[in-house]
Amino acid sequence: MPDLQRFIASHNSPRQRWAIVTQRATVTRDGNWIVPALLAYGVDIQKILTPEHGISAQAEDGHTQHNGFDARTGLPVISLYGDRLAPDETDLSDVDAIVVDLPNIGCRFYTYWWTITYVMEACAQFRKKLVILDRPNWRSKCTTEGPVLAAGCASFLGRWPMPVTYTLTYGELAQHFTTNRKLHLDLHVVPTQEPLVFIPPSPSIGSRETIPLYPATGLLEGVNISEGRGTAFPFRVMGAPWLRGADLLAAVAGWQTEGLRVSEFCFLPMWGIHAGKYCEGLYLEVTDPLRFRPVAFGLRLLNYLGMTYPHQLTPRSYPTAANPTGANHLDRLTGIPNAYDTICCQGWLSRAAIDALTAAPPGSW
Repeated sequence: MPDLQRFIASHNSPRQRWAIVTQRATVTRDGNWIVPALLAYGVDIQKILTPEHGISAQAEDGHTQHNGFDARTGLPVISLYGDRLAPDETDLSDVDAIVVDLPNIGCRFYTYWWTITYVMEACAQFRKKLVILDRPNWRSKCTTEGPVLAAGCASFLGRWPMPVTYTLTYGELAQHFTTNRKLHLDLHVVPTQEPLVFIPPSPSIGSRETIPLYPATGLLEGVNISEGRGTAFPFRVMGAPWLRGADLLAAVAGWQTEGLRVSEFCFLPMWGIHAGKYCEGLYLEVTDPLRFRPVAFGLRLLNYLGMTYPHQLTPRSYPTAANPTGANHLDRLTGIPNAYDTICCQGWLSRAAIDALTAAPPGSW
């Protein structure tokens, strides 16, 4: 039975009114957007709730999204990345249940999962059924790496303790945390066998090749290094005007990182940090996602930059709708308190020290 039909047979009824948490990167196996597909099956969708990047999935990182109406269906759109991050009682007063369908790239600081957690809490509070259409995790066969989020680093980049990368689906995470946090939640998970058709889930995750690199180069948002935003290769290149690309290449090549190919690269960001300035750095290619450890590589890269460029490297504030001051961004990304000092300023980190930082022992979260 097709997955949507399984959902409809198990959970839909003529009198059931639904809200859906989704955006335009979620499509059926036929390439159709999920909302019109459900409407065509007779699902009574009253409204659409949207995460960061809005209903289009292409709004810029961190930018406030506003309520409105969807041009395709005419349905009201309620932003969960604007004035509030959770649906309130008014938002849910005219629905009986919520269905969630969002892409999963398996990285803690990618915010879609945290939108789901707010929806879980709202459904528990207002006694609404929650159904998750459980798409596969793009990192399902890759490594799980810490650090496990420290309590003092909680934010919209990580609300509850979990490692930086994970292999669970949203449904599996929801089941775990429903028990872990003792939520009284009417939760249902609909497994899906939909093929992994890649639609960019946000403007800077523009290719499959970006996904295994994002947990590494995404950490650079916490320092004054370009992570490639404003170029054709976001999160696949990194650099700064004061970096020496040849020296960096020689150092990184010496690490013999499994599953990664690095090349010297020069680029000109059109916007973002170092906009309009030529940056020297690296072009990164993951050759084996199953062997590459992105968080370990990202932390080692930060350590190298801090120790090699102590007068040029600085922490970067990163203002967003969820964190208007942008303060302590590297702490929020890594889950490590005082992360800049710990990683960048206190001497060279050994491989054993990196392994200790990135450990995510079973049962630790």
